[in-house]
Amino acid sequence: MSFNTDVKNELLELWQKKKCCKLSEMLGLLLFSTDFSEQKIGISTNSEKQADNYIRLSQKCMNISPQKAKKSRFYEVYYNKSDIPFVLNNFNSEIAYSIFRCDNCKNAFLLGAFLSGGIVSDPLKDYRLEIISKSEDIAILAYRILYDFELNPKMTIKNKKVCVYLKTSENIEDFLTHIGAVKSSLKMMNAKIIKDIKNNANRKTNFETANLKKSADSSAKHIKAIENIENSGKFSALPKDLQDIAKARKENLGMSLTEFGKLFGLSRSGIYHKLKKICDFAEKCNIKR
Repeated sequence: MSFNTDVKNELLELWQKKKCCKLSEMLGLLLFSTDFSEQKIGISTNSEKQADNYIRLSQKCMNISPQKAKKSRFYEVYYNKSDIPFVLNNFNSEIAYSIFRCDNCKNAFLLGAFLSGGIVSDPLKDYRLEIISKSEDIAILAYRILYDFELNPKMTIKNKKVCVYLKTSENIEDFLTHIGAVKSSLKMMNAKIIKDIKNNANRKTNFETANLKKSADSSAKHIKAIENIENSGKFSALPKDLQDIAKARKENLGMSLTEFGKLFGLSRSGIYHKLKKICDFAEKCNIKR
């Protein structure tokens, strides 16, 4: 299962204790349903568990049972047309704050909103959580609550729908904790740690690879200069200490400058300048390297 499915399954195990919180969750479920208009209200989901939760909460909060039908891989739950006026009159974005009566009501609302219109990315791949609505007014309601919780929400238009989203791991973790998905929040923290370890390992590997390439390029440059000096017959014109270094360099191609310098009791900087003198000698002799 995906991380998004795991989060929703965890949320579906929760049950609000207070009536005001049940109503707040129902409001979130309704406002962010697949369809919420005078013509049609309901959801389309590939989770039967989510479909049944929608029906159960509707029965508890409104004493109304929407119809459930399975079409292909999806379950569709929709209200009868005769029930729509009642639903619209009692559950709309304008009455939200009159429903919110305790400290947990806003959390319950966001829980319902996420179940109906939310999606969260796999934290091993990306950090993004979205709650989507066809209505700007409804999206703004979720945005304001997220803003009140200091979760730094963003809002944009996506496929002609209004998308309220979070894009940092810390804000998403806090959101999941707010709505009761504590286990998923901890999983996300662990995933972030794993991701950071992998990224650090990759950076270290890339750094080491770059250093090896740099060392190999430097070694090739030195060997080319030494061979050209030898081919010109002027090797004996090199100072004795540079001759020794040149011979040793050809025998130790894979050594870094630091390792090679230790053979002569020199620092990296010291051996670098000795090798540079060999390359300079090649240039002064007008030898093509």
